[in-house]
Amino acid sequence: MPEFRAAIQRICEEELYSYVNDILLGDQKGRYLRPIDEYVSHIEKAMEMNQRLWSVIGWAKRVPLREQAESFKSYISGRMEWLYPRIMAWEIDTVQTVELEATAKYLMLEDSFEIKVPRWTNGHMLEWRLEQIAEASEENYAIWQLTAVLEPLEGFVFTPETRAFFNEGEVPCRLEEDGTLIVTAVFEDPSYKDIGLVYSHEYYAQKYPEVAEECDNDPVLMAEYFYDYGMEEIHLGNPFFNPRALSKKLPELVDEYGEMWSSYYWDFIDMRYEEWLPYVTEAYVPKAISLEEAGALVQP
Repeated sequence: MPEFRAAIQRICEEELYSYVNDILLGDQKGRYLRPIDEYVSHIEKAMEMNQRLWSVIGWAKRVPLREQAESFKSYISGRMEWLYPRIMAWEIDTVQTVELEATAKYLMLEDSFEIKVPRWTNGHMLEWRLEQIAEASEENYAIWQLTAVLEPLEGFVFTPETRAFFNEGEVPCRLEEDGTLIVTAVFEDPSYKDIGLVYSHEYYAQKYPEVAEECDNDPVLMAEYFYDYGMEEIHLGNPFFNPRALSKKLPELVDEYGEMWSSYYWDFIDMRYEEWLPYVTEAYVPKAISLEEAGALVQP
């Protein structure tokens, strides 16, 4: 809070700095506080007698009080040299930030979507909801919108300059009159029941650049290459479906398909995605897209 930062800077400048440097480490005297050297002089003889009286205890090597005091003064001095400029460099009008982390199980986004606020974020989640704003098509994934309502933790306030992040990508937010923050994030869902179950053009082009080069990065040509050759060569068309890994988890599939790897892909798409789903465990971490990108995707 800006008021708290301003108060700490004032106390540090007007009180703490002089208490430490002029009195504790110096030779001035305050109303209650005295220089460290004066405290040492006051208790030095008593400490020597105390050690003489109780020497039988067998303490470890005793460090003379004045040597201890010099070590303490050195620590306090170094601490103040580090602390003071950092406090005075605080910006009073700071921008508040909130962060959201979301994941979902592949093919189960609507049922398994999870969202949380990391413990270092200064907001608390009151509620959230998901809404599908565009269904999947042959060309595009489905598009969802998350709307989350957050309230500031005790001791914090959100300001009109507050910024929000969804899986590290900045997203829009709006400050309400009651002090809560409305955060929205729009993202694609790759888990619809179509070729998208096993294939993403962007992923395939990045993972197999030689195929992208051969096909001039043309989405149609690359998809055809994946159907005709990639499946038999066990190419990975997205980060979730891996037929070789699936065959190790379900050995009976090897008896059924052998090395006809394309059958794994097509049967998964056509009829067996629900049966094999528990063995396709890779989590999906959605990335926010802009409203402009979303609008372009849902245009007819």
